[in-house]
Amino acid sequence: MYCSACGQPMDPSQTMCQRCGRPIAPIASYAPVAYERNRVHRHMQALAVLWIAYSLWILLHWAIAVGVLAGAFTNWGHHSHAFEALEKHAKRPSLRQYDAECIVCHTVGFGYKTGYEDDKKTPQLLHVGCESCHGPGSGHAADPKNKALLALQSPWKQNPDEKLPDTKFMKKMADLNGIERGQQQIPPATLRLLNKTNEMCQRCHNHENDPNFDLYTNWPKIDHTAPAPAKN
Repeated sequence: MYCSACGQPMDPSQTMCQRCGRPIAPIASYAPVAYERNRVHRHMQALAVLWIAYSLWILLHWAIAVGVLAGAFTNWGHHSHAFEALEKHAKRPSLRQYDAECIVCHTVGFGYKTGYEDDKKTPQLLHVGCESCHGPGSGHAADPKNKALLALQSPWKQNPDEKLPDTKFMKKMADLNGIERGQQQIPPATLRLLNKTNEMCQRCHNHENDPNFDLYTNWPKIDHTAPAPAKN
């Protein structure tokens, strides 16, 4: 520290400047004031705790949703890059990304008002996504527990509890020939669901575009619902 009158360097313990004799006032010390919480403070703290809890709850549900979707799209295989097949891999002929008959199976909702238009206006609808098979999902997103909307998203089901057989069963069937498959005992409800699902897939994977398509072989590649055997 320095004397405020003459600028002489001083030790903090000195009470007078040795050069000019100016007395140095002691530095005042202040005792900390105790913080008293009133009713408003307590309410604000409670609201902050509730807001943090609510935010964590939202984040948890988003994490679960993203985890489910991430798992789904991890198994979504070539569907999540379907449009690239037209742009990069189609050679005989090429430029299939401009062919409406091809675009309809490699995008979401092409031909509908809210569906795919082009890669500039609707890039989010490129490739094959959930709505390619399940139809428009905005209603379901807005009201996830609406049973009527859930039923519309899976028209191949006779009741909401129906599930396709698990991956192990599908892989087992894929390894069998046609005769051996016919000898398997499959509950009627499960067989009907398999046939309905196969019909849905063959809207695009038909004899013209995918003559070797086989549901048992291909379903495990996109199994995104952790299915369980359907009840008879």
